[in-house]
Amino acid sequence: MTESALPIGLQLYTLRNMDATEDEVLAAVKGAGYAYVETVHRTDLSGADWKRLLDGHGLRAVSAHVPQEAFESDLDGTLRTYSDLGVEHVIVPAPGGNFFSPGTEYRAADWARLADSLRSIGQGCRDAGMNLLYHNHWQEMEQFDGRLAIDILLADTEPDVLGYEPDCAWISKGGQNPVELLRRYAGRVPCVHMKDLAPEGENEDQMGLAAVRSGTLAWEAYGRQISASGARWYIVEHDMPGDYVQSITNSYEFIAGHLGG
Repeated sequence: MTESALPIGLQLYTLRNMDATEDEVLAAVKGAGYAYVETVHRTDLSGADWKRLLDGHGLRAVSAHVPQEAFESDLDGTLRTYSDLGVEHVIVPAPGGNFFSPGTEYRAADWARLADSLRSIGQGCRDAGMNLLYHNHWQEMEQFDGRLAIDILLADTEPDVLGYEPDCAWISKGGQNPVELLRRYAGRVPCVHMKDLAPEGENEDQMGLAAVRSGTLAWEAYGRQISASGARWYIVEHDMPGDYVQSITNSYEFIAGHLGG
């Protein structure tokens, strides 16, 4: 066993349905071994209040998922919130509703239009001292004339205005190799989402997902490339875990014990 090469955070979306108070949820995160979190967007707390709540549990937010619409409706106010929270990276987790609707067919022109919007948002983030990243699901792995949708977003935007938070499970679910994308976008991937894919037909009540190393993905190879690509944070996520605490604990313990430098 070896110590994790990178610090490990938890995307709090993982615990959104946990039957517990907010303090109990954060205590469970700390109890599982985490010192860092990636937050979800909230409108009921100011950035300063959110920071105080996390501070009370010995947790620090290093990044945040923020809907595209929040940036477009009030860029300055949104950036002020996350500056007060103290995060370095703000991340668009999926295309905003202004671009795509569930069930619609994606087109290359839509991804190019999204790239233009992200470029504008990213310039504002850069000027405010934060980094804008984009997080993929499986649809970004679709090809258009030999180019993946994620390539349209990233190859057509400047690295200093848009980075990338690769999600290893969704990349694999979309039929692509996480190692190849990590290599292609080395230097643009400060945060990497860590979750696993269950064997075919298993964990159907969990969207076919699994805790890290409980599924089918090649984590040792991913870990080597994640480090080589210049990543700074492992971010654990599971969109619909069966046992919340066991899932986040299992993922943390595997990463901490096996994904060294």
